[in-house]
Amino acid sequence: MTIQIGEKLKQARLKKGLTLRDTASKLNIDYSYLSRIENDHKIPSLELLEMLANFYGVPMAELFTNDNNKAQSNPTSYELSEISIKLNEISDTLKQIQRSQISEEWLEVIEYCQKENLNPEEALKALKIIVGISKV
Repeated sequence: MTIQIGEKLKQARLKKGLTLRDTASKLNIDYSYLSRIENDHKIPSLELLEMLANFYGVPMAELFTNDNNKAQSNPTSYELSEISIKLNEISDTLKQIQRSQISEEWLEVIEYCQKENLNPEEALKALKIIVGISKV
């Protein structure tokens, strides 16, 4: 299961009772660009993600989690060990990729995912997709 940030943003917007045009106008964002983000056709900058999350009143971490992660409030020692292994895989992958291939914003996203113990499998998959190692 992939984390679809655009869909989460769309749900947050709808929950607030806002239209795309209202949101785009209030945040001075191009309406069509916001639509492409919500449909997961464009990847927004970390700055724009933060702006949208704040505007909708949604924690940034919520955008990077799937419903399965919410159910796991107290991971077991085994789960923590598995998370540690996956985070090491992410670290190894980052070392194999030239920094010039990844924007600083995405490195911040990956580091944030690690810091917040978000689903490392999804973070690793997203990283590989971002740099073109695998297809969606």
